[in-house]
Amino acid sequence: MFNTPIQEAYIVGSTAGMAAVGARPIVEIQFADYIWPALNQLVEELSKSCYLSMGKFPVPALIRVPVGAYGGGGPYHSGSIESTLLTIRGIKVVYPSNAADMKGLLRAAFLDPNPVILLEHKGLYWSKVPGTEDAKTVEPAAGYVIPLGRAAVAQAADHEKMAGAKAA
Repeated sequence: MFNTPIQEAYIVGSTAGMAAVGARPIVEIQFADYIWPALNQLVEELSKSCYLSMGKFPVPALIRVPVGAYGGGGPYHSGSIESTLLTIRGIKVVYPSNAADMKGLLRAAFLDPNPVILLEHKGLYWSKVPGTEDAKTVEPAAGYVIPLGRAAVAQAADHEKMAGAKAA
């Protein structure tokens, strides 16, 4: 573990270098609003290695990015950047909604051979802020993983009702 200057282009660029030599770096962009200087490295270096080599040159990198407002962050510390990130091929984006999902997705993101951006809403950090109470959960077991790319089904569709709605 080491501290770096707040230079997002350097942080993401060095992440690509560390992953290229076999490390599994976990880095953090301090606020989502600060990711913009790092987009060149994210798009041109991190995202393309594994994607364009069809997996021959994996880039296992985890970039943690706090997003959203938390009650006083102001316009430069409260951004949500998911719509931009979702347009970049070759990276995975995960966005947990509660503490248990944070643990499971963090582990899955670390184990994935692709670059993964973990968006962490600041409401998960401050559970005493009104509206964030539902983010509290019982901590899952030590090896808890939520597989990336699979949805959790909260309620299955009623196929009979769906067929009736289509006929009407």
